[in-house]
Amino acid sequence: MHDRIERVRAKMRELNLDALVVSSRTNIRYLTGFSGSNGLAVVTHDNAYLITDNRYRDQAPLEAPNAEIFIAVENLYRPLKGQKLLQNCKRTAFEANHLSFRGFSHLRDIAPNNHFIATENLIEKIVAIKSRVEIDKIQAACLATEKTWAAVLPMLRPGMAEVEIVSELYYQGLRNGATAMAFEPIVASGKRSALPHGTATSKSLQPGDFVVIDFGCEVDGLKSDMTRTVFVGEPTADQRQMYEAVKTANALAFSSIRINMKAAELDKIVRDRLTELGFEKEFSHSLGHGFGLGIHEIPRIGQKSKDWLLPNSVFTIEPGVYVPDMGGVRIEDDVLLAEDTPQLLTHIGRELVTID
Repeated sequence: MHDRIERVRAKMRELNLDALVVSSRTNIRYLTGFSGSNGLAVVTHDNAYLITDNRYRDQAPLEAPNAEIFIAVENLYRPLKGQKLLQNCKRTAFEANHLSFRGFSHLRDIAPNNHFIATENLIEKIVAIKSRVEIDKIQAACLATEKTWAAVLPMLRPGMAEVEIVSELYYQGLRNGATAMAFEPIVASGKRSALPHGTATSKSLQPGDFVVIDFGCEVDGLKSDMTRTVFVGEPTADQRQMYEAVKTANALAFSSIRINMKAAELDKIVRDRLTELGFEKEFSHSLGHGFGLGIHEIPRIGQKSKDWLLPNSVFTIEPGVYVPDMGGVRIEDDVLLAEDTPQLLTHIGRELVTID
């Protein structure tokens, strides 16, 4: 973790910052290794501190050996004052996207003479470039995802409830190498498959349904994220057209990836193709996103993104078409943009699978 903290300190020197208060759980884990549910990290040019509560008294030193640990009483901000952690700091930064107003109020009360600077994506831009260790764990998570899909796909049948599929994803994921699921799986069938983030319900699979299944596995904190869409029974010509359009867009996305290209450019290439295929308004979300310790990281691959596709970044490509009262299709894969070429990390087939 020391090299990660040093990268943050280099950015702090560039911005003339004396300290950085980290409140994002994902970023705390990235910097210190601490995986608990309640914590605060502080990075200065000379020290790194982790503040948590008594539940993690024994866990914190094991997971965060490179940080000085403080156990807080009542709230996480008290040690900042009691231990005078910001005493010699004049310019202290905080994560504007993550710190609550209450947390910011605590900071101002503790260090009223500090000049507080809001930062956005300071750590996230560092996180976007993955190390070899991180890539290996992401690949392990993708492998667990593939094994889970191979186990669950033969179980799918008409009459099976969406929530049953979710339970099988959890069970098979943990049986096949995952240490946790990356997020709550999305399973949406029939008309509900037109909801890009449809939460699973007790609805059962019926003939004529598209079934969108979006899930991922986690290995030691690093995640995967994959979507496949299957069909119950025999699809109509219009339904096959929808599926083929998304499959074409998925293949075009992967073949168009280039190192150091604008993320928005990749989104436009795929969006333009779906428009040509008659689905201009039915692609209602961005093409993809980075992931790792977090399930949504930089780069954001969308129309308004300012991000770039950089070497050793990992991200999804997930074109989708969603037609109200008819259903939806999404095919999502994970990509590693290595030093010289993009590599698919998910290797499950993309042909339309029908279940009877």
